Amino acid sequence: MATHGDAFRDDSVYNTQRTTLLDIIEDKNRSLGKKAMLHRLVYTAQMRDAKQDKEELASYYEKHLKNLCNTSQGEKITGFLMIYQNHIVHTVESSSEGLLNVVRQLSHDAELDDSSSIFSVAKILVVSHDIPSRLYETWCCRVLAMSVARLEEYRTSEPIEMTVSECLTTLLKLGRHIAKQLKGNRKTELDTLQEKVPELLLQQDVIVYMLQSKELVSPQQYLQTYDRPLNVVLDSDLTWPIATRLYPYN
Repeated sequence: MATHGDAFRDDSVYNTQRTTLLDIIEDKNRSLGKKAMLHRLVYTAQMRDAKQDKEELASYYEKHLKNLCNTSQGEKITGFLMIYQNHIVHTVESSSEGLLNVVRQLSHDAELDDSSSIFSVAKILVVSHDIPSRLYETWCCRVLAMSVARLEEYRTSEPIEMTVSECLTTLLKLGRHIAKQLKGNRKTELDTLQEKVPELLLQQDVIVYMLQSKELVSPQQYLQTYDRPLNVVLDSDLTWPIATRLYPYN
């Protein structure tokens, strides 16, 4: 005959047969063919040398991301890199490990001397966690021939959060537009973005405005927060005598 204590143990938090939220999420990911949770990173950066060969930069990114995919056990890296005359806007989709490697590489580049680094400044616009699906099936890149001869200072009365939100909305619309194209037509569509959907490309004056913002974090600042130990001191830890807990989960 089962006692009250036996019933309590069966229903306790130590019952290993209980289904947790993590179990449900992992089952959902397996059904979708995802190895891990999927995340999205969007950042922008300014080239240190405006005369940087754009095709060479595209080849560098393609090789670097391919190496990251080969050394990582998580999700593959997909996304879209837009190379302007002096700036880049990069959307990256992968596991948390893949995105962290990209951010660490940006931070490492910033620590190099002027002759070795590619970018003079970089800002992270957003890191979105556990996104439901990818915008991009593969990683792709395009060089945009947009003139900077009459680039004027961007002025707005809106807070930086609103500007970033509008830019991210535009980038999401661009991703959906590209995803709607047939696979055979995507290369042609990417080559004609400036002619067909110029309104879905971020303007360079807005990019400069975001890069100059002190409210957006750099890759170095992001890593400082990410790598900092989380030491939370509760009020109960500062009282005496120590409160007695009737159950371990109270």
